[in-house]
This record gives sequence, structure tokens and C-alpha cells, in this order.
Amino acid sequence: MEKLLTYGDWLNEEMMSVDWKEADHVEWEKLHMENINMLRDVLSKHKTRWWVDCGTLLGIHRDGGIISGDSDTDLGILAEDINPDVINDMSKGWDNSNAMFYNQKDVLKYCEDDNYYAIKNIKWAGLRNKNNTITKFKGKEVWADLFIYFPYKNDRFYKFADGYFRTHGNYLNTFTTFTHKGVSLKKPKMVEKYLEDIYGKGWKTPNPEYSAVDANIYGGPITSKDIGGTYKWNFVKQDYKIV
Repeated sequence: MEKLLTYGDWLNEEMMSVDWKEADHVEWEKLHMENINMLRDVLSKHKTRWWVDCGTLLGIHRDGGIISGDSDTDLGILAEDINPDVINDMSKGWDNSNAMFYNQKDVLKYCEDDNYYAIKNIKWAGLRNKNNTITKFKGKEVWADLFIYFPYKNDRFYKFADGYFRTHGNYLNTFTTFTHKGVSLKKPKMVEKYLEDIYGKGWKTPNPEYSAVDANIYGGPITSKDIGGTYKWNFVKQDYKIV
């Protein structure tokens, strides 16, 4: 039986139990915005459709900043924009240390191999030290989850751990540009409907006890049983099948 994920699992952002001063949270957000800025430059260079996503979008849109205690940041991209050029340009920050995320060499292979593969996401950390280790602040690594949204019927969804998470496909057709902390960012034009898909009708009110499972929201989590099997994507044909 597949595991239904909690809110913390869903966002991959179990809130850090740290006793930081306000200045520490400010510096933490500054570092994350630098990391996002680096990734944004790579994606924009290749005309990759991207946007601030999940908990990062919720925090910036609702609260005016990254949610205090959030362990990482989130961005989204569309699966059709994955190609060898953008994958190679992401080399500096691509992190292959976690099996839950795509290995860069694997994705390059998938882009040339006419087969269907299980879907994952990308872990990216562009801020590096001289020895190429990920920059840390107070022992915490600065990195982003880059969720890849794949088409499924009229929806878009990504896979994380044992669950699929979705939104209405038309919410990711157009994006608007805004500035946060001096960094130019993008968000879905229908951002509030998008957030309702992800978090439910009560998304405007912070709720530390929130659970995606209990909320029974449109976003998920959805099991393989719900869709009739495992979703697999063909990077060459830009097509999917359920097996």
C-alpha cells in the first residue's frame, strides 16, 4: 500500500526547529534568493517556462516572504522544456546526492533515448564554496527543489516520493513577472486559483497543523492506484503512458 504524504513530506520542507534571530532569517532568505536568481538566469537563457512554486510561492504571495523555518525553496518548470542544452547549463548547481531526484547524466541519456522513464524532480544548489560543496548557513544547506510538471489529461502533475501532486493544466499556461528582494521572479497568472489547487480554500490562513491528506484538496496526494499505474514520460516524443 502506498504511503499518503503529510504536508511536510509533500513540500519536502519539514520546518526547521531552530532558534534563530530575525537577522538570521533575513540572511537565510537572502541566500535562497541568490540561489534562485542563479537558477532563474539559466532557465531564462533557454526560454524555459518556470515559476516560483509550492511553499515559496505561498510564503511570498501570502506573507511577503519565505515562510520562517522553511528548509528550502521551490520552483516549477514544464516537462516539455527539458532538453540537453538547459540540462548541461545547469551543471554548476545540479545536485546528484539524493536518489529521490534525477541524476543529471540520466536525464541527458533520457533526452536521446526513445523510451519511457519514471518521473522525478531536480535538486539544485548553485551557491557553492571553493571546494564545490553546497553553501551552508548555520549548518543548513541552501538549495531548491525544481519540480517538473508533466501533462496528464487536462492536468499537470509532478511526482514526489510515493505521491503525485497536480493542478489544473490551464493554470500553468500564462505567468506574470514580479520582484521580490530585488530578484525578478515569475508566478502563475491565476496564482490564487493555483494556490487553492495546492492548499485548498483555506490557503490564505496560516495553519501549522495543515495536512494535504486531511484537506482532501485537488492537488493530491494521488496514488498510482488512482491513475491506474505508474506514470512514465518519454523525453524524446514528449509523451506519457501509464504502465
